[in-house]
Amino acid sequence: MKPHKKVLMTAGLINFGLAVFQAVIGFSPTASLYFGAPSALTENPTLLMGISLGVSALLILFGLYALSGAGRIQPLPWLKPILAVVTLLYLIRGLVLVPELFAILGLLDLSFPVAQRFLWFSGGALLLGLLHLAGISRGWGEFPSRTS
Repeated sequence: MKPHKKVLMTAGLINFGLAVFQAVIGFSPTASLYFGAPSALTENPTLLMGISLGVSALLILFGLYALSGAGRIQPLPWLKPILAVVTLLYLIRGLVLVPELFAILGLLDLSFPVAQRFLWFSGGALLLGLLHLAGISRGWGEFPSRTS
């Protein structure tokens, strides 16, 4: 298996793991609050669960597209643009690491507190974005151009 396919396969599996994790914490308002859900959301368990399951479904979709890019499942519609958008979303989320780090070091005054654990969340998103980027940048020319 080519290296970019292994990278995308790994990214896909991580997305599936995150989907399961997201669904599980949706059952616990306390856990959701710890992982960054707003308190207003955690006060409404039905809405919390609905949003959690929606995010889980989106993460499963991200995983399926990564597996499609790895050639492990048939090519999905709009493979190239959707993989590019997924990569961009993870990178943007990961770049939140910079202001969070500055806030924790006291170099930036934010209107809300930043827990140190959020650095791990942002770092993980950045690494997953870079994993997707490595996979699509090396395999872009091999992805089918099918758009429907």
